[in-house]
Amino acid sequence: MEFRLKYAPEPVNASLFAADIVRAAAEIDGVELDGTPGSLDRVDAVLERLRAEGVTTESVAATLFGFGCYTGEVLVRHGGGAWRAVTEEERAVFGWPLVVALPGAACATR
Repeated sequence: MEFRLKYAPEPVNASLFAADIVRAAAEIDGVELDGTPGSLDRVDAVLERLRAEGVTTESVAATLFGFGCYTGEVLVRHGGGAWRAVTEEERAVFGWPLVVALPGAACATR
């Protein structure tokens, strides 16, 4: 699936995607995302609402990417994770150009 993104999908830009989705969630849905693990329930609720409304993945791909970056930022800030680019092998599996590596976690493709 191809879609347009505001920034290059690189680890250095993940926090920018996350900040944009925080603003959009507040403006569009009135949902406050405060960067805490508890806020992930609100992300889930927004995504569930989109699904229930029949919104297609393709039509909101950039939004989903933004929510993924927000979720990743929560893992970075509260779980000790770090953003990193994926390898070519991982990209074939995940389909995304970046992931959060958590301490002590092994990649499923290795």
